[in-house]
Amino acid sequence: MSRFCAILEPHVSDVAIAQMGGELVYRDMHCGLGTLPDQRPAVTAGPYRCDNPAGTDLSAQLTAVGEVTLYNRTEVLRHLDGDQAACSDGELLLRLYAQRGVKAFT
Repeated sequence: MSRFCAILEPHVSDVAIAQMGGELVYRDMHCGLGTLPDQRPAVTAGPYRCDNPAGTDLSAQLTAVGEVTLYNRTEVLRHLDGDQAACSDGELLLRLYAQRGVKAFT
């Protein structure tokens, strides 16, 4: 079964998806969407949880669910504070959001 991916940099989305072995199916001014062959199994599908920094939301903890496979894990780790290497891919994305907000994905 193919997997779905989103690239939030539309100018390079076709190249990035091809480098992952996938096929671009849609691109607009905001993102590129594609399918990837099911080559890399996801470790977990959540739920992922982490503490929410004060001031970013009303709840004390963030929760997310979904199957996540990062092809740029090393790059994501460089943008996180502290040692996060043992986290799953889904938890890394949640922690990136908790630390940097939605701007981390643009």
